[in-house]
Amino acid sequence: METDALTLNEQKEVPPRKITDNEERTTVHFLSVSNSSIIQSKCSVTETNPESEATGRQTSPISRKPQNYLTLALITLLFNFPFGCAAIILSLLSSKSFFKGNQKESARRGRLAKWVSIIGLAVAVVVVLFIIVYDFVIVPNVIDNIGDLKLP
Repeated sequence: METDALTLNEQKEVPPRKITDNEERTTVHFLSVSNSSIIQSKCSVTETNPESEATGRQTSPISRKPQNYLTLALITLLFNFPFGCAAIILSLLSSKSFFKGNQKESARRGRLAKWVSIIGLAVAVVVVLFIIVYDFVIVPNVIDNIGDLKLP
């Protein structure tokens, strides 16, 4: 049984091929570790994207991950549980979309997670302010003493 696995001491020669319009060239850096030194080598990789063949447009094979705002969602979870849960779910769905290759959907869900977190924190602040105003302003001014109440 043959395997195509490469060990650290083996190298595989790949003949160069012509790049078509639907392919992109990417430079990849490899580190090779031997007993006494680390050797850095550089090779060129050509990658074909099936979506670009179907749509006729090129996409970048290496893209930056959009922010998913998971930290903000976790903070929101501490102060507003329902909004925090929704924000965490959206944040995790954002990461999942990115790993499936859908960067636009990932960015959209990340922005949505951010806004759900912000709204959740704002709701928590409004509720806390209402409770403070109710306990320290409204209740003491409405009923100063239970004996002052005149019941018919």
